[in-house]
Amino acid sequence: MITVVNLGISNLSSVLNALKYLEIDFCVSNQAQEIGNATHLILPGVGTFSEGMSQIRNQGLFEVLREKVLKNKTPILGICLGMQLLFETSEESEGVEGLGLLKGDVIKLPITDTYTIPRIGWAESVLEKDFLGFNKGDSADFYYIHSFYCKPKNENIITISGENGKVTGAVQENNIFGCQFHPEKSHKAGLKILKQFSQEQV
Repeated sequence: MITVVNLGISNLSSVLNALKYLEIDFCVSNQAQEIGNATHLILPGVGTFSEGMSQIRNQGLFEVLREKVLKNKTPILGICLGMQLLFETSEESEGVEGLGLLKGDVIKLPITDTYTIPRIGWAESVLEKDFLGFNKGDSADFYYIHSFYCKPKNENIITISGENGKVTGAVQENNIFGCQFHPEKSHKAGLKILKQFSQEQV
């Protein structure tokens, strides 16, 4: 069963409503034992990097998440801040250690004429690689809300990009998936991602 990790800093209703619509079995928990029994994990979040990591550590989830993902190879999908927490550090919160499931950093969005910061709204995104039901070369509109984005040390894990390749939209490395956009708010394209993730083999 999918376990949606409740960090207490995000409105989970849109994620839960999407899973219900797709008729995907799930539970919501911040308990280490329940998370340890999950077949799949979804890590949503809004707010700052430091707030997210503080909640993970205060709830005793740092080690259980690392063990589940790195040792047990449990599929995990990080959404928005949840994706950023998968990485090592963030310019938003200097000196705060992330989960370190993926190597790389979270950095400020580049300033362009195509959006304001925070970047809020729909944006066309391009598939750099096959990713959760989409094929390389596809494009789709996804809904973003963010001021920072992930810069992996290994750029080969970037699966979706935007702004002519300047902004990471999604990543995948083995059983680790991340979406900077909100699939649960991205209509059919986003629901497709959630459905495919729920079917990932354990």
